[in-house]
Amino acid sequence: MEFRGEYNFLSNMYPSPFDMKGITFPSVENCFQAMKTLNKLERVHIANLSAVEAKKFGRKVKLREDWDEIKLIVMYHAVKRKFLSNPDLAHKLINTGD
Repeated sequence: MEFRGEYNFLSNMYPSPFDMKGITFPSVENCFQAMKTLNKLERVHIANLSAVEAKKFGRKVKLREDWDEIKLIVMYHAVKRKFLSNPDLAHKLINTGD
């Protein structure tokens, strides 16, 4: 799904810095891709890429064994951190209504 126009802030690619696992990620996409691996250096590298580059790089990492079991939980926590760490975006989200 693509979010454009007034709802572009809902995109996982949207710049919305937050911390997770001791790393500051510039977007949900960066965080999600980084959590695919247990390698801390790769996670930091992914955090320093653009969201588009992170998505591409995430396709190349050795997936952690439990990835299929935890990927939805990872996404949930990343999106939650996005809005908790960026009150302006949280306000916009609330204003979308139901």
